[in-house]
Amino acid sequence: MLHSQNSYLLTGKVLDAATREPLMNAAILVTPLQIGTISDASGKFELQLPKGQMELQVSFLGYKAVKENINLTKNLSITILLQPNVVEMEGVTISSEKPDQNVTSIQSGTVQLDAKEIAQLPTLMGEPDLINSFRTLPGVQGVGEGNPGLYVRGGDAGQNLMLLDQMPLYNPSHLLGFFPVFSTDIIQNAKLIKGAIPANYGGKTSSVMDISMKEGDFYRFSGNGSVGILSSDLTIETPTQKGKGSLVISGRRTYLEGIKSLSDLIISDSKNFFNQTNYYFYDASLKWVYVLTPKTRLTIATFGGQDKYSLTDGEFEVTNQMDWINWVGSVGIKHTFNENLTANFTSGFSQYQFGIDAGFEAYQFHLFSGVRDYYHRLDFTQKLNHGMLLKYGASFTRHQLTPSKVTGEVEEVSINNINRYYSNEGSIYFQGDAKASENLSLSAGIRPTYYQHVGPYSHYTRDASGLLTDSLTYAENELIEDFFSLDPNLSCVYLLNPQASVKASASLSHQFIHLASVGTVSLPTDIWMPSTQFIKPQKVGLATVGYFRNFLDNQFETSFELYYKYLDNQIDFLNGLLDNFDNTKIEQNIVHGVGQAFGAELFIKKQYGPLTGWMSYTLSRTLRKFNNINDGYWYPAKYDRVHDFSITMNYQLNDRWNLSALWVYATGNAMTLPAGRYIIQGNVVNDYTDVNSFRMPAYHRLDLSATRQLKKKEHWESDLVLSVYNVYNRANPYFIYFRVKGDIDHYYLSVNPRQISLFPILPALTLNFKFY
Repeated sequence: MLHSQNSYLLTGKVLDAATREPLMNAAILVTPLQIGTISDASGKFELQLPKGQMELQVSFLGYKAVKENINLTKNLSITILLQPNVVEMEGVTISSEKPDQNVTSIQSGTVQLDAKEIAQLPTLMGEPDLINSFRTLPGVQGVGEGNPGLYVRGGDAGQNLMLLDQMPLYNPSHLLGFFPVFSTDIIQNAKLIKGAIPANYGGKTSSVMDISMKEGDFYRFSGNGSVGILSSDLTIETPTQKGKGSLVISGRRTYLEGIKSLSDLIISDSKNFFNQTNYYFYDASLKWVYVLTPKTRLTIATFGGQDKYSLTDGEFEVTNQMDWINWVGSVGIKHTFNENLTANFTSGFSQYQFGIDAGFEAYQFHLFSGVRDYYHRLDFTQKLNHGMLLKYGASFTRHQLTPSKVTGEVEEVSINNINRYYSNEGSIYFQGDAKASENLSLSAGIRPTYYQHVGPYSHYTRDASGLLTDSLTYAENELIEDFFSLDPNLSCVYLLNPQASVKASASLSHQFIHLASVGTVSLPTDIWMPSTQFIKPQKVGLATVGYFRNFLDNQFETSFELYYKYLDNQIDFLNGLLDNFDNTKIEQNIVHGVGQAFGAELFIKKQYGPLTGWMSYTLSRTLRKFNNINDGYWYPAKYDRVHDFSITMNYQLNDRWNLSALWVYATGNAMTLPAGRYIIQGNVVNDYTDVNSFRMPAYHRLDLSATRQLKKKEHWESDLVLSVYNVYNRANPYFIYFRVKGDIDHYYLSVNPRQISLFPILPALTLNFKFY
C-alpha cells in the first residue's frame, strides 16, 4: 500500500527551536499508522506514507514533544522545531544512535556521539576529552602519558584519519596529549570507525575520526566558556543575518607561563628547572554558515592551534625553543537537488609544522619539519528505491612534505640542508548500502586511487663508504614515480532476532603518506614521508566477525568481536636520528617490513537510567617483522599491549549533581634493554636482547570528577567541576634509562635502572558557564 500510486513522500528536518541546530536521532511517529523513523545527523528524516490526514508525533530527549496534524495530498517537506524542556530529566543516555543500532547497523566497530553526550564524558582537568574517551573503547589504545597518538587494532599513530568538518589534521595534540585537542564546545557530533573503512574515506588504513563542528545560532546571540586553573576558553554564537547566516567563534589558551612566574617568586633558586622553562598553547576556530537559497548553503570553517616550549640556561648560554602548529581551513557548498539527492563540494588546505631553535654559545641550529595539503572533493548522497543508499564522489590532494629542513651557524660557517617532496593523489569512490532480505543487510564500496611523486626533487647516490657520488634533479611536476591502488570494502549484518545479530567485514586499504617515528613514543618530532621510488605505499587488509546482543529493552548493549589485520610495506628507520636530518640520506635510512595484529574485543554498555557507562576489554597482539631488524624474526611492536581494560561510569545523582569515574589498566609498553654490559679494551659494550622483549610495568590510573549545577538565572547557566586525575598517584612509567657508575681502569661497573614518570595526582577546579 505504501508504494502504491496513492502514497507520497514526507521529508523534514528536526531542529532546536532556540539555536536552529539539527537534532540527531529525534523520534518521529505517525499515528494511527504506527509507522516511525529517526532523524539523521543533519536532523533530516523521510517517510513514505499513504494519502490522507494523520498525526505526526516528534520527540527527543530533553525537549518538549510536538504533535502536528498533516494532510498528505502530495510530496511534502516540513520543519519541526523542538523547545528545550525546562524540567531536568532523571538519568542520561550515552548513545546518539537509535536504541537497537548496536544490533541493526551494518557497520561494526563504529561509535557515534553528539554534543550532549560528549559533555557527559568523564572530565580531564575539568574539560571533557573526546580523543581520550575514544581510548576507552575496545581495540583503541593509547601508549600511556606523554603520547597523544591513537593505536587502533594494531595500526600506528600515523594510520588514523582525523577529519574536522572534512578538514584533515596531522599530529593534533596539546602538551603531549594531556590537554584535549580542541574544545568540546565547538563539536556537534563525532564518529569513530575502526572496522572496514567506507569508500568515501581514504588515505589512511587503520581508523577514521570524523568530527563535525557546531553551527551557530541563526536567531540569537549566545555564548559559553570555562575558566580553569590552567586554561580558559570562550565560544560565541551569533546570527550574521537573522534566519540565513550564523557565525561561531571559539578560542582557548593556557596561562601556564603566569603560574610559572608565580613559582619563580616562591622558588628563587636559579638552578631550579622550572625557572628555566616556559610552556603555553592556544587554539581558535571559526565557522560561518550562510543560506544562499532554500536548497543551497555556503560554509567557511577554519581551526588553528600552536604549542610553544622554551628552555633557557643563561649560565651555560643554552637556548632551546620548540613549537608545533596545526592550521586547517575550508570552503564548502551544499546543494539539495531534491529529497533524494544532495551534493557537497569542499575545497581547503591543511598545514602542520614543527620547529626547533637551539643555541649554545657560538653555535645555532634550526630544524623544521612540516606537511601542507591542498585538497578538493565532491560528494554525492543519493537515496534509491527499496531503501538503498548510494554515496559517490571524487577527491584530489596536492601534498607538499618537508621531512626536515636544517639550517645553522657554527661561528662564521652557515649550514643549509633542505629537500622537499611534492605529490598528487586523486581518487573516485562508490559506496552503497542495501537490504538483501528481511534479515540481511549489506554495505560495499570501492575506491580507486592514482598517486604521483613529482618534481622538483633531487636524488643523491652514494658509494659503499657512504660518500656522495652523484645527484639527479627533476623539474617541476616531472613524474618520478606513480602508483595505482584499488581499495574494496564489504560489511554485512544478519539479524538472528530483534535483540541479536552477527556482523562481518573485510577491507583492503592503501596509504601513500607515512609517519616515521624517530623515538619510542609518538612525538611532534616524528617525520611525515611520502611514497617515492624507494618508499612503497602501505597496504593493510582487515577482517572482522562479531556477535552483538541487546538486553532489557535495549538498556544494555553487548558485543564480542574478533579481528585480524595484515600490514605490508610498513616503514621504520634503520640508523640513528641524525641521519634522518640529512636529506641526502633519509630515504636510504628507511627499511620496509610487514606486520600482523589480531585480537578479541568485549564491550558492555548501559545506555539509560541514572547510572550509565561502559566496560571494554581487549586481548590482542601486534607484531612486526623487518629483514634488517631483530635478525629478520617477528618481534612485538612498541605499542603491543596484550591486555587493555577500562571502565567508564556516569551517575546522575539528582538534578544538580553528576558524578563520573574512569579506571584504565593496560600491559606495559614493549622495550629493548641490554641484558649485560662488558668492558673490552677499556670500552663499555652493551649486549642487547631481542627487540622489544622487555615490558615496562603495567599502566593503570583512576580519574574522578563531580559536577555541581549552580543556580540558573534568566540568561545565565553555570556549573562547577571538580576533577582529580590519577587519584591514587600511580607513578606510571614514561621511559626508563640506566645510570652507569664505575671505574673502567679497575674493571668495575654499576648499572641501575631509573624510571621517569610524568603526571602525579592532579586536582582541578573549573567553572563552566553559558549565556544567551
